Amino acid sequence: MKKYKLKINGNDYEVKVNEFNVTSASVELNGKKFDVAIEYDENNTPVIVPKIKKAAAMGMPVMAAGMPAVSAGAAASSAEDVSGEPVKAPMPGLMLKILVKKGASVSAGQKLAVMEAMKMENDINSPVAGTVKDVKVHEGDNVQEHEILFIVG
Repeated sequence: MKKYKLKINGNDYEVKVNEFNVTSASVELNGKKFDVAIEYDENNTPVIVPKIKKAAAMGMPVMAAGMPAVSAGAAASSAEDVSGEPVKAPMPGLMLKILVKKGASVSAGQKLAVMEAMKMENDINSPVAGTVKDVKVHEGDNVQEHEILFIVG
């Protein structure tokens, strides 16, 4: 097992690589275990693709010996084909409570979720009145700064 301490966007992460081979890896990021599949891009550069939603939300940005080039290519952070106002994470954190479901009517300023960041609970509020078009996160997901959490339109 190899251990790495990384600083990404000003945040400290501890990564333990338990197993690593050509097609998969087993890692721990800040104490949470993830199984990841390894794919290769057109330049034959390894790209780690998380097998679970939590890892995708985290983006798994790891670059260290034994793990050549890692991309956050599988992170779901685009609005895809859903029109509306994206509600983004103001900073990296942990989604503690999701208070709305897809299809719910919300008012401007209504609390959509509670996120833990920097050891504090932060409310995620709707910037506009409308309908929740999409919920892109689940309780327990780790999210990155500017990651899309909801679409409201």
